[in-house]
Amino acid sequence: MSVIKVLYFIEGTGGGAITHTLILAKYLRELGIESLIVFFLNGPSVNMAEQMGIPFKLLLWRFPLDPKLIFGLRDIIIKEGISIIHTQTITANFYARIVAIIARRPIIFTTIHSFVIDELKGTMGVGLKDWLRYKRDVLTSGLVDQFIAVSPKLKKRLVENHFPSHKIEVIPNGIELPCCNSDTSRLLRSEFGIREGEIVIGTVGRLVPLKNHILFLRGAKEILTKMPDIKFMIVGDGVLKDSLKAASKELGIEDRVIFTGWRNDVVSIMSIMDIYALCSLTEAHNISVMEALSLEKPVIGSDIDGIRESVIHEQTGILFPTDDLQSFVTAVLRLIYNPSLRKKMGSKGRQFIEGHYSIKEVAAKTAKLYSQIYYKKLPFHAIHAEGI
Repeated sequence: MSVIKVLYFIEGTGGGAITHTLILAKYLRELGIESLIVFFLNGPSVNMAEQMGIPFKLLLWRFPLDPKLIFGLRDIIIKEGISIIHTQTITANFYARIVAIIARRPIIFTTIHSFVIDELKGTMGVGLKDWLRYKRDVLTSGLVDQFIAVSPKLKKRLVENHFPSHKIEVIPNGIELPCCNSDTSRLLRSEFGIREGEIVIGTVGRLVPLKNHILFLRGAKEILTKMPDIKFMIVGDGVLKDSLKAASKELGIEDRVIFTGWRNDVVSIMSIMDIYALCSLTEAHNISVMEALSLEKPVIGSDIDGIRESVIHEQTGILFPTDDLQSFVTAVLRLIYNPSLRKKMGSKGRQFIEGHYSIKEVAAKTAKLYSQIYYKKLPFHAIHAEGI
């Protein structure tokens, strides 16, 4: 039986989907699936792959239709005997599909975390350039052998937009179930100047418009008028870093808001939070929410599909109407005033994640799908590979 070798073509700039890919590769190795990560942008995820011992290569993208990237990727596919190339973002999707035409292999998988046009609207608005990127992704999607959607609702939306249902399998994101280290927690509280017993409200994510951190800050100002000893923590980096720091200063709360920047110990930092909050305008199946729940943290989140997948209202957390400041503030204050409710929701959250989103189960489903599509497509790809 042939060994299946999967090439993941991704950015190295961090983010939940990329972290999920690295963890997935680690668990697939235990199931006999060989993985190679090819990063086309340098960043913190490259260091993460190195620390995890996952084989990787750096093939930097210089400009649109970069021939060095295209033919470099083709050469790696041929030299390494890659069976499947798996992508997750619209830039990676395009280049992988072009290379597959040139190389006449391998099998193409694409995981879809959110509907692309929503992501573009949330980051920068849909201008001509963004619309062309979106249309390019749609027009080349016919080259994909198998799609993975991270939720049933996302699959439904894709089918409504003319993606072939028989090519879409639903496999959710998965996480490693973390355990807390009390020594690490003490060190982190000391690093960030958080006193023992001081309540921390935190959020994790790229500092981009769709994450709606400005609502988090506006909410913090209102909450601090009633509970002045609360600390707020924003974990992550991005294009809005400077403007968000400026906003915290303008709101007069800069001494109560901690901006950590990019961190490679996000889960450890989340362990010192008492309440996790996510104010996003649109989301895929959010990994940080699952991590918070696995750490027994109650989650307050926007009532949108990507958060609603994990946050069960009034059981594992509280959902509030998107971009509704007063509803957000009310939900946070309710949990601040009620520690027993925080504990109850946190416990239910951990149980929910254990039962639905274990990375071991996700890896097993992914490995099975790889095998099914690989052996189904094997004769075609074997014939064409001989001519290279």
